[in-house]
Amino acid sequence: GLSKSVTRNTAPVGTVDADDSDKVIGNRSSDDRTFDGYICNVGMWKGTVLTESQIRSVMLASSYGQVQAIAQPTAYYLLAANGNDSTGNFNGTLS
Repeated sequence: GLSKSVTRNTAPVGTVDADDSDKVIGNRSSDDRTFDGYICNVGMWKGTVLTESQIRSVMLASSYGQVQAIAQPTAYYLLAANGNDSTGNFNGTLS
């Protein structure tokens, strides 16, 4: 295939979601949209909008320490592990 470059020059719009309800990763809360793939790491930043550069750096980070140095997450899950939050604040349950 051919490689294509895509550039987006618009600033993000909207408001930051301050919802503190439980989160479901890889499905919907009604359990009717199962994701049949692999999810590596998941991070959440409350009250923070990451720049494109920060997002790219987080994607390439190989450890929680590197992610933490880029932008301090509210919660960060190394899903190859046990479902516990690397920040120590929001442990999860793998199922």
